Amino acid sequence: TVKVDGSGGNVWFTDQNNTIWRFDQSTQDFHMFKVPAKYPSMMDFDSNGNLYYIGINSQSIFLGNASRIQNATSEGFREISLPLEGFSGISSDLITSGGLVVDKEQNHVWVSLLAFQQKKGQLFQYDIDTDRVVRIVDLPAGLGAPVGMELDNNGNVWVADHGTSTFFKYDPTLDNITRFVTSIASPKIY
Repeated sequence: TVKVDGSGGNVWFTDQNNTIWRFDQSTQDFHMFKVPAKYPSMMDFDSNGNLYYIGINSQSIFLGNASRIQNATSEGFREISLPLEGFSGISSDLITSGGLVVDKEQNHVWVSLLAFQQKKGQLFQYDIDTDRVVRIVDLPAGLGAPVGMELDNNGNVWVADHGTSTFFKYDPTLDNITRFVTSIASPKIY
């Protein structure tokens, strides 16, 4: 993942070596941060410049406090565990984070978890101000692999469902999911 922070001067990118890098465009300097997430993937910034990210095979949100992180260390990073009650009976080895996006207006982080080959997925709404998960959304049958996420201007969460021809919109005001399905790929492709 690559993101430009709120100042517009820094380009951040993830690295499979359990690090996140920051490139300062004006000085051409690189800074490397050791992170507690294995294989950091999606990331986003809150309105204070703090970094939120997920890692492949993790069941947590990770926070990099902008005022405390230091080059070449893991200083200023912390893990925020997500409740896993909705995945009861499923091996934790199969549960992983899928997507993440920060709602800067509402001061929330949206993250998804999925259980590989179990057709089970959930969305979590984490409130930055209270430091807790305030909503858990169980995804209906057929939406078990929520991976990519984005917010629209109305606060709706748009999610791609990996391995299907489906994406969906979650409206947090109405607590409603609307599915959108592309045409099914021809078997000739496979």
